Amino acid sequence: MMSKSQLEKMHAGLDGQLSPEARAELDALLADSREAMAEWESLMEVDRLLRAAPMASPRPGFSNRFRVRLAAERSRSKTVFGILALGLGGLGATASLMALGAGLVFAGARFADQPTASLTPFVVDAANRLADYQSIAKALSITGRALGEWGLAQPLMWVAAAPFALAVVAVWLFLVGKLKPEVRLV
Repeated sequence: MMSKSQLEKMHAGLDGQLSPEARAELDALLADSREAMAEWESLMEVDRLLRAAPMASPRPGFSNRFRVRLAAERSRSKTVFGILALGLGGLGATASLMALGAGLVFAGARFADQPTASLTPFVVDAANRLADYQSIAKALSITGRALGEWGLAQPLMWVAAAPFALAVVAVWLFLVGKLKPEVRLV
């Protein structure tokens, strides 16, 4: 059986890329080995047939269609990750705004119950609530990091959370798909 380096030397010889020393080595190999000579003749026949075959030209507009498909393929992965990031960011922002809004509604209702009171208690209460929200955000961040680290060690956690995550992502992709204009390939 011929080695890979011998076959590579034959291919280089067919392409005319051998130095005089390497060409002499190839000639010596061909003179010494019937298997090498048979392989060389096969390669020469294939090379002759390929050179004699007419070159087929692509259909009109091929290069434009190819460029459009290539650009769409490259941007598709960026779009998916962008949508996921935007969806998760939107989900987090919505949850934060809902908590903040609920706090402001309850604080406003309490302020409306005491219309003659000064604004100072309301401002102090709002500052305290803001500090509470900051503490909650930090706690959620620490919890998320801890759950992420734990989840890496516990793969079954991902199996349990996957259906919910897929449902959220599917709904988000459906909604974004309704907003995104269609891109047609020519």
